[in-house]
Amino acid sequence: VAPDAAGAKALMSHWFGAHSGMFIRTDVTEASGLSGWLAEIGLERVGGATSMVRGEQPAAVAPASLFALVSQALG
Repeated sequence: VAPDAAGAKALMSHWFGAHSGMFIRTDVTEASGLSGWLAEIGLERVGGATSMVRGEQPAAVAPASLFALVSQALG
């Protein structure tokens, strides 16, 4: 969750830097527009993930937006 794509990139960059040299799985939503950026910084797309929700998916509350799926990525 971040206010915008730049914020999402900053959060992800921090996480990647803190775990340099380790395996990192990052599942981004199609709507995030971050797939190209991840490829540019060297994270190769190797698969996909399905976002599941029970009932209605909660709406994002401005100014936050969903950019990545977190539970699977963090193990």
